[in-house]
Amino acid sequence: MKAQFTPGPWRPALTYCYPHSKKPDFCTLINDSTNEWVFEFKINQECEKDMPNLHLISAAPDMLEALQQMVERCDALMEAYPEDAGMFRAITKESRDAIAKALGGNTP
Repeated sequence: MKAQFTPGPWRPALTYCYPHSKKPDFCTLINDSTNEWVFEFKINQECEKDMPNLHLISAAPDMLEALQQMVERCDALMEAYPEDAGMFRAITKESRDAIAKALGGNTP
């Protein structure tokens, strides 16, 4: 399944978190490479409370790419060392499910 989201890296546009903003109740996530808007969401009264979630969300494209690379490497290891494949199967199953979820697919 091909990704249909805005490619990363993403970063929070913190200017939307301050009272002088035109939209003081929202934070915006933008693409760090192109400065394009990715999405916007409503925040709590104190922006600092939302920052951990914002950082996690902004790391999503990087984490997805890293997980996809890990699965590819595990697949190569399972092929090269079939006698040890069992230890990689559970890891790759959970990882494939997470990747499918991130890409909008269903997991069993």
